[in-house]
Amino acid sequence: MIIDTIDQLAHYAALKHTFQPVAEHIAQLDLNTIQPGKYAFDDTEAFYYCVEYETIEASYCKGEIHTKMIDGHFIIDGCELNGMCPRHAADLRPYDAENYYSA
Repeated sequence: MIIDTIDQLAHYAALKHTFQPVAEHIAQLDLNTIQPGKYAFDDTEAFYYCVEYETIEASYCKGEIHTKMIDGHFIIDGCELNGMCPRHAADLRPYDAENYYSA
C-alpha cells in the first residue's frame, strides 16, 4: 500500500518495473476529467482503476492486504482514513486471488 501524494509517485517507480509507466501516466492525467473505469497498459500486467464512492465511517471499515499487487490510493476530492497493522493481526476474509487482496 502506498500512502502519499501524486506528486511523489515517481519515487516509487523502483518498486516494480511495471510501475514506471503507470507513474508517468498518472502524473500527466487531468484528475478533474478522468472517467471511472479500469485502465490497462499494453504488454504489461500494470493497470489502475478510477473509482468514485462516498466514504463511510471508520467504524464500518475493514482493512485490506495485498499479496501480489502494489496498491496506491489517490484521493482527488474529499478525505479518507488509512491505517496499518501487521498481517498476522488483521481480521480479514480469505485471500481473493482474482482481485489480489484480502479484505
